[in-house]
Amino acid sequence: MYRWLCVVIMLLATSTGLAQPSKEPQPSRPPQKESEPTHREQVALAFVREHHPSLAKLIVQLKQAQAKEYARAIADLSRTAERLQRIRREDEESFKSELSLWKARSEVELLVARHRLRPNDTVREDLKRALHRSEQMQLSVLMRQRARLEVRLRKIDAQIEQIKTGRDDRIARQIDKLLGRRAATDRRGESSRRHPPEKETPEPPERQPPSPKPKPPAR
Repeated sequence: MYRWLCVVIMLLATSTGLAQPSKEPQPSRPPQKESEPTHREQVALAFVREHHPSLAKLIVQLKQAQAKEYARAIADLSRTAERLQRIRREDEESFKSELSLWKARSEVELLVARHRLRPNDTVREDLKRALHRSEQMQLSVLMRQRARLEVRLRKIDAQIEQIKTGRDDRIARQIDKLLGRRAATDRRGESSRRHPPEKETPEPPERQPPSPKPKPPAR
Protein backbone atom coordinates (compact mmCIF):
# COMPACT_ATOMS: atom_id res chain seq x y z
CA MET A 1 0.00 0.00 0.00
CA TYR A 2 1.34 3.40 -0.97
CA ARG A 3 1.42 5.59 2.11
CA TRP A 4 0.94 8.74 0.05
CA LEU A 5 -2.23 7.24 -1.43
CA CYS A 6 -3.76 6.79 2.03
CA VAL A 7 -2.88 10.40 2.88
CA VAL A 8 -4.45 11.76 -0.26
CA ILE A 9 -7.65 9.79 0.31
CA MET A 10 -7.83 11.20 3.85
CA LEU A 11 -7.44 14.73 2.50
CA LEU A 12 -10.17 14.14 -0.04
CA ALA A 13 -12.50 12.77 2.62
CA THR A 14 -11.91 15.74 4.90
CA SER A 15 -12.60 18.21 2.12
CA THR A 16 -15.83 16.46 1.13
CA GLY A 17 -17.09 15.88 4.68
CA LEU A 18 -16.64 12.09 4.71
CA ALA A 19 -14.26 12.30 7.67
CA GLN A 20 -14.66 14.29 10.82
CA PRO A 21 -12.21 17.17 10.88
CA SER A 22 -10.17 17.71 13.98
CA LYS A 23 -11.80 20.04 16.52
CA GLU A 24 -8.46 21.43 17.58
CA PRO A 25 -7.67 24.74 15.93
CA GLN A 26 -5.07 24.33 13.22
CA PRO A 27 -2.28 26.91 13.04
CA SER A 28 -2.56 29.08 10.01
CA ARG A 29 0.20 28.65 7.48
CA PRO A 30 1.53 31.53 5.44
CA PRO A 31 0.91 31.07 1.74
CA GLN A 32 3.89 29.49 0.03
CA LYS A 33 5.23 30.64 -3.26
CA GLU A 34 4.61 28.12 -6.02
CA SER A 35 7.94 26.63 -7.08
CA GLU A 36 8.81 25.66 -10.60
CA PRO A 37 8.15 21.94 -11.21
CA THR A 38 11.20 19.75 -11.59
CA HIS A 39 11.73 17.46 -14.56
CA ARG A 40 10.77 14.44 -12.48
CA GLU A 41 7.60 16.19 -11.35
CA GLN A 42 6.69 17.09 -14.92
CA VAL A 43 7.20 13.51 -16.07
CA ALA A 44 5.14 12.06 -13.23
CA LEU A 45 2.23 14.49 -13.58
CA ALA A 46 2.09 14.18 -17.37
CA PHE A 47 2.04 10.40 -17.05
CA VAL A 48 -0.69 10.20 -14.43
CA ARG A 49 -2.85 12.85 -16.14
CA GLU A 50 -2.76 10.91 -19.36
CA HIS A 51 -3.30 7.43 -17.99
CA HIS A 52 -5.07 7.87 -14.63
CA PRO A 53 -6.92 11.24 -14.49
CA SER A 54 -8.81 10.44 -11.30
CA LEU A 55 -5.54 9.79 -9.47
CA ALA A 56 -4.02 12.96 -10.90
CA LYS A 57 -6.74 15.08 -9.27
CA LEU A 58 -5.95 13.56 -5.88
CA ILE A 59 -2.23 14.19 -6.23
CA VAL A 60 -2.77 17.87 -7.01
CA GLN A 61 -4.52 18.25 -3.63
CA LEU A 62 -1.65 16.49 -1.92
CA LYS A 63 0.96 19.05 -2.99
CA GLN A 64 -0.25 21.91 -0.80
CA ALA A 65 -1.21 19.84 2.23
CA GLN A 66 1.56 17.22 2.57
CA ALA A 67 4.79 18.14 0.81
CA LYS A 68 6.68 15.01 1.94
CA GLU A 69 3.95 12.63 0.81
CA TYR A 70 3.68 14.57 -2.43
CA ALA A 71 7.41 14.07 -3.01
CA ARG A 72 7.00 10.33 -2.37
CA ALA A 73 4.12 10.18 -4.86
CA ILE A 74 6.14 12.01 -7.51
CA ALA A 75 9.15 9.72 -6.99
CA ASP A 76 6.98 6.61 -7.28
CA LEU A 77 5.07 7.80 -10.34
CA SER A 78 8.17 9.04 -12.15
CA ARG A 79 9.88 5.66 -11.67
CA THR A 80 6.79 3.96 -13.07
CA ALA A 81 6.63 6.36 -16.04
CA GLU A 82 10.32 5.88 -16.88
CA ARG A 83 10.05 2.08 -16.61
CA LEU A 84 7.04 2.01 -18.92
CA GLN A 85 8.73 4.30 -21.43
CA ARG A 86 11.71 1.93 -21.59
CA ILE A 87 9.31 -0.92 -22.32
CA ARG A 88 7.53 1.18 -24.94
CA ARG A 89 10.76 1.83 -26.83
CA GLU A 90 11.26 -1.93 -27.14
CA ASP A 91 7.71 -3.13 -27.78
CA GLU A 92 4.43 -1.20 -27.98
CA GLU A 93 2.20 -4.16 -27.12
CA SER A 94 4.23 -4.97 -24.02
CA PHE A 95 3.89 -1.33 -22.97
CA LYS A 96 0.09 -1.52 -23.28
CA SER A 97 -0.04 -4.69 -21.19
CA GLU A 98 2.24 -3.26 -18.48
CA LEU A 99 0.26 -0.01 -18.40
CA SER A 100 -3.04 -1.87 -18.02
CA LEU A 101 -1.52 -3.89 -15.18
CA TRP A 102 -0.37 -0.73 -13.40
CA LYS A 103 -3.80 0.87 -13.76
CA ALA A 104 -5.53 -2.23 -12.43
CA ARG A 105 -3.24 -2.40 -9.41
CA SER A 106 -3.69 1.32 -8.76
CA GLU A 107 -7.44 0.81 -8.74
CA VAL A 108 -7.06 -1.91 -6.10
CA GLU A 109 -4.94 0.45 -3.98
CA LEU A 110 -7.57 3.20 -4.27
CA LEU A 111 -10.36 0.87 -3.22
CA VAL A 112 -8.46 -0.34 -0.17
CA ALA A 113 -7.53 3.21 0.85
CA ARG A 114 -11.16 4.37 0.56
CA HIS A 115 -12.36 1.37 2.53
CA ARG A 116 -9.94 2.08 5.37
CA LEU A 117 -11.33 5.55 5.55
CA ARG A 118 -14.99 4.68 5.21
CA PRO A 119 -15.84 0.95 5.37
CA ASN A 120 -18.73 -0.18 3.20
CA ASP A 121 -20.45 -3.44 2.32
CA THR A 122 -19.77 -3.29 -1.40
CA VAL A 123 -16.00 -3.13 -1.14
CA ARG A 124 -15.56 -6.90 -1.37
CA GLU A 125 -17.35 -7.09 -4.69
CA ASP A 126 -15.50 -4.04 -5.97
CA LEU A 127 -12.19 -5.52 -4.89
CA LYS A 128 -13.08 -8.86 -6.42
CA ARG A 129 -13.64 -7.26 -9.82
CA ALA A 130 -10.53 -5.09 -9.52
CA LEU A 131 -8.32 -8.00 -8.47
CA HIS A 132 -9.71 -10.10 -11.30
CA ARG A 133 -8.70 -7.39 -13.78
CA SER A 134 -5.30 -7.09 -12.13
CA GLU A 135 -4.58 -10.82 -12.35
CA GLN A 136 -5.82 -10.93 -15.94
CA MET A 137 -3.44 -8.13 -16.87
CA GLN A 138 -0.58 -9.83 -15.03
CA LEU A 139 -1.30 -13.03 -16.95
CA SER A 140 -1.18 -11.10 -20.22
CA VAL A 141 2.17 -9.53 -19.27
CA LEU A 142 3.69 -12.90 -18.30
CA MET A 143 2.48 -14.58 -21.49
CA ARG A 144 4.06 -11.84 -23.61
CA GLN A 145 7.31 -12.15 -21.65
CA ARG A 146 7.30 -15.91 -22.18
CA ALA A 147 6.71 -15.48 -25.93
CA ARG A 148 9.67 -13.09 -26.19
CA LEU A 149 11.86 -15.49 -24.22
CA GLU A 150 10.87 -18.35 -26.53
CA VAL A 151 11.99 -16.31 -29.54
CA ARG A 152 15.26 -15.56 -27.80
CA LEU A 153 15.76 -19.23 -26.90
CA ARG A 154 15.20 -20.31 -30.49
CA LYS A 155 17.91 -17.91 -31.62
CA ILE A 156 20.29 -19.24 -28.96
CA ASP A 157 19.53 -22.85 -29.98
CA ALA A 158 20.32 -21.98 -33.60
CA GLN A 159 23.65 -20.47 -32.55
CA ILE A 160 24.48 -23.57 -30.50
CA GLU A 161 23.77 -25.87 -33.47
CA GLN A 162 25.85 -23.64 -35.73
CA ILE A 163 28.82 -23.97 -33.37
CA LYS A 164 28.43 -27.74 -33.07
CA THR A 165 28.17 -28.28 -36.83
CA GLY A 166 31.37 -28.19 -38.91
CA ARG A 167 33.50 -27.05 -36.00
CA ASP A 168 36.79 -28.48 -37.34
CA ASP A 169 36.38 -26.94 -40.80
CA ARG A 170 35.43 -23.58 -39.33
CA ILE A 171 38.45 -23.58 -37.00
CA ALA A 172 40.75 -24.49 -39.88
CA ARG A 173 39.43 -21.59 -41.95
CA GLN A 174 39.94 -19.24 -39.04
CA ILE A 175 43.55 -20.44 -38.62
CA ASP A 176 44.26 -19.96 -42.33
CA LYS A 177 42.77 -16.50 -42.19
CA LEU A 178 44.72 -15.50 -39.09
CA LEU A 179 48.02 -16.92 -40.35
CA GLY A 180 47.50 -15.43 -43.80
CA ARG A 181 46.96 -12.03 -42.25
CA ARG A 182 50.11 -12.46 -40.13
CA ALA A 183 52.16 -13.61 -43.14
CA ALA A 184 51.09 -10.59 -45.17
CA THR A 185 52.09 -8.33 -42.31
CA ASP A 186 55.49 -10.05 -42.02
CA ARG A 187 56.12 -9.70 -45.76
CA ARG A 188 55.40 -6.00 -45.68
CA GLY A 189 57.78 -5.58 -42.72
CA GLU A 190 60.58 -7.54 -44.44
CA SER A 191 60.18 -5.54 -47.64
CA SER A 192 60.44 -2.25 -45.77
CA ARG A 193 63.66 -3.41 -44.08
CA ARG A 194 65.27 -4.51 -47.33
CA HIS A 195 64.26 -1.48 -49.33
CA PRO A 196 64.10 1.48 -47.02
CA PRO A 197 62.52 4.54 -48.59
CA GLU A 198 65.03 6.81 -50.30
CA LYS A 199 65.70 10.05 -48.58
CA GLU A 200 64.78 13.04 -50.61
CA THR A 201 67.78 15.24 -51.47
CA PRO A 202 66.92 18.83 -50.75
CA GLU A 203 67.24 21.09 -53.77
CA PRO A 204 70.00 23.78 -53.56
CA PRO A 205 68.64 27.23 -52.86
CA GLU A 206 68.07 29.33 -55.94
CA ARG A 207 70.96 31.76 -56.54
CA GLN A 208 69.96 35.33 -56.71
CA PRO A 209 71.56 37.54 -59.46
CA PRO A 210 74.08 40.11 -58.10
CA SER A 211 72.57 43.47 -57.46
CA PRO A 212 73.86 46.25 -59.83
CA LYS A 213 76.48 48.62 -58.48
CA PRO A 214 75.26 52.12 -57.85
CA LYS A 215 76.32 54.69 -60.52
CA PRO A 216 78.71 57.47 -59.42
CA PRO A 217 77.09 60.88 -59.14
CA ALA A 218 77.45 63.16 -62.17
CA ARG A 219 79.97 66.08 -61.87
